[in-house]
Amino acid sequence: MGINYGGTSRRIAVPDKLAFPSLNSVGELALLDVAIAEVAAQANVTQWRDIRGAHDSRAWPADVAAYPGFEDELQPYLNRSSRQFDREKVLRRVKTEFQEARRMIDGGPGFPERSSNFVDFACELNARLAGGGEIRKGRVFIQQDMTGNTVEFPSAANCLPLLRSVGAFIDEHRLRYPAVSAVVGFLAVLHAHPFPDGNGRTARTIFNTMLRTGLNSGHFMPLSLIAHLSQGGFILKIRRAMHGAEWIPLTRCFRDGLTVGSLRAR
Repeated sequence: MGINYGGTSRRIAVPDKLAFPSLNSVGELALLDVAIAEVAAQANVTQWRDIRGAHDSRAWPADVAAYPGFEDELQPYLNRSSRQFDREKVLRRVKTEFQEARRMIDGGPGFPERSSNFVDFACELNARLAGGGEIRKGRVFIQQDMTGNTVEFPSAANCLPLLRSVGAFIDEHRLRYPAVSAVVGFLAVLHAHPFPDGNGRTARTIFNTMLRTGLNSGHFMPLSLIAHLSQGGFILKIRRAMHGAEWIPLTRCFRDGLTVGSLRAR
């Protein structure tokens, strides 16, 4: 999502702190972690041609109703008039993220094998994807989106503490709950928006890299395409997790996104 440093519109502020999910062995998040692991074990999207071929059909968004994890009760209220789906643009973005995830997995600072520090991991990924890698020094917010709001992110002073806190959460839970940990890593970067540019790309690549290292799965999940497939449901679930600590709907969306991606590649 593009970033503005000025301008006026209806604005909402992201909370300064991210409320992490509560995990226990019998809760729904634990069951979703197992479900994601099972899908990832069978998935086989490991080459760019698999992604391109699986999502080349013009009819592919029509089956969204088959995946309830994509649905959100607020979808009818979204403003879709300003968001046209440029398939080629999205595919180019996904290809860049796919290539960088492969580099990170094959020889870069994988997480946690080569870089146990989540902050260093995120910064290096951002440097590779967006040419930056430095924590921002000013306020940041994104342009008006499908929810009709301009979103202001936490202050620059909070970025490092936020990333360190998510690193501590992942260190505690990644072995037992690798899929949920990957979802938390993804949302934490979107929540903090710690970089001047490339926060979305960095977050999506973090998820795929952590999915690979945590579940030993070669599958790549094209999150930009999944976001469009969900017809606004994905962004609503992101906001629910950011503002209301509703982690289950977002994790269900990841489960169904991984499922639809793996099925289309078969």
